Amino acid sequence: MAGQFDHKGFARWMQSEAMPKAGIASQSELGRRLEIAQTTISRWFSGERTPTYEHIVALARVLGVGHRAIYEAAGLVPVRTPEELADILAIWETLTEEERDTLADIGRVLVRRRLAEEGRAAPGGDDSGATAPE
Repeated sequence: MAGQFDHKGFARWMQSEAMPKAGIASQSELGRRLEIAQTTISRWFSGERTPTYEHIVALARVLGVGHRAIYEAAGLVPVRTPEELADILAIWETLTEEERDTLADIGRVLVRRRLAEEGRAAPGGDDSGATAPE
């Protein structure tokens, strides 16, 4: 189940898997590639700070992984088996374009509501008053 950002799981995954696979030997090197201070990365690993959406996008690019891998490592989305992912894709492919758009709208509204409750701004700015479909 998705929950709070798991800084320990994130740090463990970054140091034991993601950074070595990307050929990144240290937090300093990762900071250079991300163009941010090494202390920012250290704060992510220690739990003092949480990466922003923009940082997640940059991390995915630098590490050569998808956003989902980062969110899974941080405990924000459940880890899916290949069979579960295939099932989700099969369902998605049966949806009409209108149904897909509706699901995307619902997802945007849910994320914006949660971020507003947490006092954080949603990535990408305002959705021009989008509301959940009924």
